[in-house]
Amino acid sequence: MSIHRGFRNLVRQRAIEARLEVEVQAFERHREWSRREAEAYHTIFRYLSPHISVHVAGLETSRDLWNELEERYRRIELATFCELFAQTAD
Repeated sequence: MSIHRGFRNLVRQRAIEARLEVEVQAFERHREWSRREAEAYHTIFRYLSPHISVHVAGLETSRDLWNELEERYRRIELATFCELFAQTAD
């Protein structure tokens, strides 16, 4: 009976160690992703004018920041195009 209990404890211990290893690896991947995310965010933000940076300062991820900038500049391009078209139509 004690050999059986010892075997179960060994199996349980190995399962705990394996689970811990998976969690440590996941934490390391998340930490690396967070570092890269912050680097991307700050790289984008660094090149914004103060006027634009005020409008996007609350965005949390580089993806959100990039998408907002794309949308903002797409609207500006469309407005510029419409103004130019209106000037040529007059």
